[in-house]
Parts: sequence; C-alpha cells; structure tokens
Amino acid sequence: MSSRNPDPDVLKEQVRQEWDVVAQARLAHEALFLRFFQPITDKLITIANVQPGQRILDVATGSGEPALTVARLAGTQGHIIGVDQSPGMLDAARQRAQRMNLI
Repeated sequence: MSSRNPDPDVLKEQVRQEWDVVAQARLAHEALFLRFFQPITDKLITIANVQPGQRILDVATGSGEPALTVARLAGTQGHIIGVDQSPGMLDAARQRAQRMNLI
C-alpha cells in the first residue's frame, strides 16, 4: 500500500477552483446565504466589538462576509481588508461591495 502524499500545490489549485465555482452560486443566491450566515456574522461582530474607525482584516472573506457588514459599522473612517485564495470569491465580494456603495 502506497502512502504517497499529494502535491500541496495541486491540492491548493483544486480547492481554489472549487471555491471559484461556489462563488457564482453565492452571487446567484445571495439573499439565502446572507440569511443563513447572518447569526454568525452578528456573533463575530459582537465578539470583536466592532467600532467606527477600526481597521479590520477578514481572512478567508469569501464573498465578503463579515467584511462588508463590518465595513458599514466601521464607517468611512474605518478600513476593512478582505483576503481570500479564490479570485472568484474576491470578485463576488467586490461586486457586492460595489452594489452596497462601499467602494
């Protein structure tokens, strides 16, 4: 029996491609995803004690939550950065941010 380890670069690319596909579903069913994840976003915001003017980093932001909700709370003096490995997810987050007049 072989115990060969998979190539991490290949695995990363596979995961990235899978999330790019999911990104389109997130946009197509945005209201459903927001409703489903809102309690988690609300809890994170409470725990983080988000205040106007804060600088916040959202790692693995996906289609922009909680970064976009946090951006509203941090206001125009705040600075929110969302990062993700999936270009498709980042594009979805960017589209949502534009629709929300955040960028």
